[in-house]
Amino acid sequence: MNSTENEFTFNVLTTTRFGRMLVNKNDIYIGRSLIHYGEYSWEEVVVLGQLDLSDSNVIEVGSNIGSHTVPLSQRLTGTGRLYAFEPQRLVYQTLAANLALNQCDNVHAFWAGVGSKVGTMQIPELSPRQAFNFGGVVANEGDQSASMIEVPCMTIDSLRLDNCALIKMDVEGMEREVILGGEKTIRAFRPVLYLEADRREKLPSLIRKLKSFNYDLWWHTPSLFNVDNIFHESEDVFNVISTNIIGFPTEKKVPVSGLNPVVGEEGGFR
Repeated sequence: MNSTENEFTFNVLTTTRFGRMLVNKNDIYIGRSLIHYGEYSWEEVVVLGQLDLSDSNVIEVGSNIGSHTVPLSQRLTGTGRLYAFEPQRLVYQTLAANLALNQCDNVHAFWAGVGSKVGTMQIPELSPRQAFNFGGVVANEGDQSASMIEVPCMTIDSLRLDNCALIKMDVEGMEREVILGGEKTIRAFRPVLYLEADRREKLPSLIRKLKSFNYDLWWHTPSLFNVDNIFHESEDVFNVISTNIIGFPTEKKVPVSGLNPVVGEEGGFR
């Protein structure tokens, strides 16, 4: 490949724990992790892999390029379907490619965001040829370095599902809005909730809303680095820990060990 092609190319094929995947080599977290380690935030995959998802629907809001969508798809059995949402145009295209590459015919992928009501939202249109955290893009916030494009905004309830075992979301501060648009689904089917919760200023209202559904909440803080990664790389190039919440319906009395409970509206560790 000559230098011109190297500068032009941003998507590359790499081997991962779950099959071949197309990744943006300029993505400083997800892309870099998949290329360097063959996986991304492995501890999240492990935790979600312990759930019984047989014949169940799963919703993933903020799928990015499918680093967790593909393994979730491979875990579903029977009539289970995964509904995956990604609002970034080029990232969605890569997600669709990875679903096709890995024969994920049980996934319904949407080029759309998810919020509290059906409509549209504004998403930055970023150059894929710049080094960037493409998993950290925030909807409806302008960026001087990017133009904004309008994309559809759906709600979880608008899917009108007949069952749901898991709702996973990584939506950069829009967690409460997504939950508001999924209240009927959550109350009807009592799915496990797994969501990023790293914005301290939004924690009180988010925790209040989650607990209003009568859920027991626990902190899950996975490292991006897995010492047992498939490429046997020993160096942690990230030194980053995610801050997530996993919620189980109180009435199901799910036994939990090794995790700290979410205590009070501020969510402090007990």
